[in-house]
Order: sequence, then structure tokens, then C-alpha cells
Amino acid sequence: MKKIFFDAEKLLSISAIVVGVCALTVSIIQTRILQEQQAMSVWPSIQYEIWTGLSIDKNDSIGAFSIHVENKGVGPGIIEKIDLNYDGKNYNGTAIRPLFEKIFQDYDLGHLDDINQTPLLGDVISPNKDLIYIKLNNKKMAARLVGIFKRMQSEKHFEILIHYKDVYGKRFIASTPQRPDDSL
Repeated sequence: MKKIFFDAEKLLSISAIVVGVCALTVSIIQTRILQEQQAMSVWPSIQYEIWTGLSIDKNDSIGAFSIHVENKGVGPGIIEKIDLNYDGKNYNGTAIRPLFEKIFQDYDLGHLDDINQTPLLGDVISPNKDLIYIKLNNKKMAARLVGIFKRMQSEKHFEILIHYKDVYGKRFIASTPQRPDDSL
């Protein structure tokens, strides 16, 4: 009698292996999807905005020019680095006085008054949290500075790049309003 290569037991064994491999593949794919969803559920979205406190009293900012940094995402953002670029030159985001002195000189704005800066490097910004990054108390200059900064941005003479990451280490860059948040 001739032996049949595929008897019922072998066919059943091969079927069980195929089903097991398929189940393992589906489990791996589902795990990856869940990990991606979990990571996206804590994505920060760091943005900045240029303010003048002439019409709205927000944290005693009447008569002040300020740049606010806010997290509009769903997870915390960790600030790694801030670059301020003006006319092709990079200024350190932790020491902004030389940048503002140069802008005041270039636009003939007179003497640079009191300027305050919140060091944000390493800070964790919670969702829906708004921080004042730079504040210049000068009632006469506040509205004029907003106009100057918006014009410099539209003409690509000024750019703020905020490098940040989420809790899983995914890195992002928040840039001027002309470019959306870029993911690295």
C-alpha cells in the first residue's frame, strides 16, 4: 500500500501552525497600532504668540510687549532648545537681550527698557498651559513692536524655533506661523 504524504494528522498540524502564525501576526500588528495610538494620545503642540497688553489685561500685561509659549496639545511638552533667528543670525534663546538691542538699533526704537525672560529650557509645559517667555514693559513701544515683529516674520527676517519633545522622546519643532509644527 502506498503511503499518502498528507494524511489527516499532518494536514491538521499544518493548519494549526498556519493559524498560529496568522494569530501572532495579527497580535503584533494590533500591538503596534495600540502603541502608536498611545503615543499620539500624549502629543504636545507647542506654539507661541506675540502679545501686546494694550487692550487685554492678562497677568498685569497692560502696556507690555510679550511672547507667550503655550501647549495646545493633549500631552506635556518638554522644551529642549529655543533658536531665535534675525536677519540670518542665530541668537541664543536663553539670552535674548543682544537680539532685542539689535532690533531696537535697526528700527531706531531708542533705548531698550526693562526686558524679562523666563528660561524655558528643560521645562515641562502641561497641556493648555500658557507661559510668558519674553516680556518688555514699554507702553509706548508695545503696539509698535507687535507690528514690527509681525512684519519681520512675514518678510522672513525673524523666526523663533522651539525644539521640544513628548514624554516618549518624539521630537518636534514649533516655528513661525508661516510653517506648521514640523515633526523630526
